Amino acid sequence: MSILISHSNALISAGLVATMQQLRDCEIQCNTEGDDIDFANRLDDIDLIIADSASLPRSTRSDPGAWPAPARARPQIVLLTASRDDAPGLQALPHGVSACLPYSCRQDDLLRTVCSLMGTMVLPRTLGDSHDANARRKRSTTPRGGIAPSALHRVREHIDQNLCEHIDVAQLAALTGLSACHFSRAFKQSVGVPPHRYVLSRRVQAAAALIRSTDRPMSDIALEVGFFDQSHFTRVFTAHMGESPRRFRYLHR
Repeated sequence: MSILISHSNALISAGLVATMQQLRDCEIQCNTEGDDIDFANRLDDIDLIIADSASLPRSTRSDPGAWPAPARARPQIVLLTASRDDAPGLQALPHGVSACLPYSCRQDDLLRTVCSLMGTMVLPRTLGDSHDANARRKRSTTPRGGIAPSALHRVREHIDQNLCEHIDVAQLAALTGLSACHFSRAFKQSVGVPPHRYVLSRRVQAAAALIRSTDRPMSDIALEVGFFDQSHFTRVFTAHMGESPRRFRYLHR
């Protein structure tokens, strides 16, 4: 099975790639061209796409008849939205989209959705392993080239629940039982970016959801998601999203 990750935010793409690598017997590809996916040229060997609305295949946003008709079945599509409120109902899904989730959803929810669309042959590795209990226990505490999925889930949950607080590497490492140095290397290998960049990305994502769904001042939003300086918030948000917070609100409300 082949899965294509295509998200307009490179940090989110890296996290999605790391999440999908937990699936067995799957080839994970990433669209790094920064443009819409071209069905005719890119998708002959793709079974499922995970994308945000900005990088959905062009044909899902225009004429359904524009879809090509290859001999094989069309890829399934999982659409990621900025927040749960942005997710369309089942009757309003764009043509060709099989499922829709907020990109702040739990990792398990995304994996479960992908597995249900792709079938039981792509079970997460941790569910498909048949080693004894001691081997599973050892695997959960000793990362081999990365952080064990259960420990990584604890870290991500802690970050999401404490965005407004100061979050340092030592604090996150303690959740996994690793040294700060070992944790930083293992986290980057698992997620694709260092811990501090991941935290910044999650803060920007939380800010984007608040900007879209509320009329709160930018200074309040910056404090809510852990930025103590509005100018720093504006710089980081612009670097991640490609537009300033105010322009983002103007274009995406």
